[in-house]
Amino acid sequence: MLTLDPHGYVTNWHNAAERMLGFSGKEALGMHFSRFYPSEDISSEKPIREIDQVLREGRFEGEGWRVRKDGSRFWAEVVIAQLRDDEGQLLGFAVITRDISERKRTEEELAKRESLLAEAESLANLGSWELDLRTGEMTWSLQLYRILGYDPAQTMPTFAEFARLIQLDLNYEMHHDSPSVPSHRYPIESVIRWELLDGSARILHTRAWPSHSGGGEPLRMIGTTEDVTERTKQETDLRRLSRQLLYARDAEQRRIARDLHETAVQSMAAIKMMLGRIRNMVPKSSKRARDLVRSTTVVADQIIREVRTISHLMHPPLLDEGGLYPALHWYARGFSERSGIAANLQMDEVFGRLPRDTEITIFRIVQEALTNVHRHSSSRDAIIRVVRSGASVRVEIEDHGKGMPLLAGPAGGKDVQLGVGTAGMRERVAQLSGKFEIRSAPAKGTVVTAILPASDRQENDLSNKEV
Repeated sequence: MLTLDPHGYVTNWHNAAERMLGFSGKEALGMHFSRFYPSEDISSEKPIREIDQVLREGRFEGEGWRVRKDGSRFWAEVVIAQLRDDEGQLLGFAVITRDISERKRTEEELAKRESLLAEAESLANLGSWELDLRTGEMTWSLQLYRILGYDPAQTMPTFAEFARLIQLDLNYEMHHDSPSVPSHRYPIESVIRWELLDGSARILHTRAWPSHSGGGEPLRMIGTTEDVTERTKQETDLRRLSRQLLYARDAEQRRIARDLHETAVQSMAAIKMMLGRIRNMVPKSSKRARDLVRSTTVVADQIIREVRTISHLMHPPLLDEGGLYPALHWYARGFSERSGIAANLQMDEVFGRLPRDTEITIFRIVQEALTNVHRHSSSRDAIIRVVRSGASVRVEIEDHGKGMPLLAGPAGGKDVQLGVGTAGMRERVAQLSGKFEIRSAPAKGTVVTAILPASDRQENDLSNKEV
């Protein structure tokens, strides 16, 4: 603290002022108070304006730079007040200065981080929020106001709005599923359709994490809300295009299979018939010629069988004519004959029909899974289970081979190795809004599981249309 005369010269110098500004009392007495301001403030007459405010209003409070004896600067909080005698005559001014440089640096750093956070949230189209579980008080970031379509100056965050956003029973989450239980999973997530005040709608993805006291009591909930409208639209478009590609591929395989059967197989059958006629025309004395014709006929038989097998594998006619059970039964039997791996089909013979795209998806999953068993598992057997239960059908392909060493959880997890064939199976299941999973353990085998929605086959099934 220091005091000034009515003209601004120092009349009293406190020890704290000496420690803060570096001048001794002897040096400071009689010094004009503007000496403690930086040169740019003196040039702009800031000291004079502050004194004028004190004379007008009786007091000045503010912040600004101050200069020490050694020329260094610090940010100061300053209070200047009038000193008057009993008759009201102005005696001078009392000045209280407090060094708040550290607080200022902290505030500037905080402001910088908040600015960076706001910029990052804006770029990511993501807002953040915090909920005090004891008081129900909420705090939203500015980006969250923008995402929800609210004006920060006119809207106060409420628990009711939070409940709309998260769409969960928070009390149940916090108290009935304790985070101390290992099976509890965070973050809590929800995806909702949010209608803005202008009538438009956005798709919002909210993620929430709880914060607890040392005793396990829930204190706060913090989270983020991301506008995923455009991403959702792009994913929907991608799924639609992927579905069209799958349908086109299946249709092309069906066409090629039909062409192979109707052209290549029939042509080879005709060649076989002509070879028979040639053999009859060759004299019995021409043994070499007759043996050559016989060998050529055997080769023709092999080609016919192989082409027919390829045709049926590309699109088995039994799938269209009889449904899943005969098609899978035929495929499992043929797989066992070709690979030497015993394939056991566990499926009700009166399984019934499903929509064509569902039947094709199940057949392709079994086909790809058994191919992987043959190529990678070293298993001597495989079990195919197809069970229809209520509104869903469960498909499992299990082997007892060497397993997948790096596979630790459901397909798509961080430890899962996925090949092109596995990715194709997962994509087919996703197109039908099903669930796909692979579980495996070293030396214990692998189980591929797909759960698909099941309904009776409909004549107007989209996949019936050629693409």
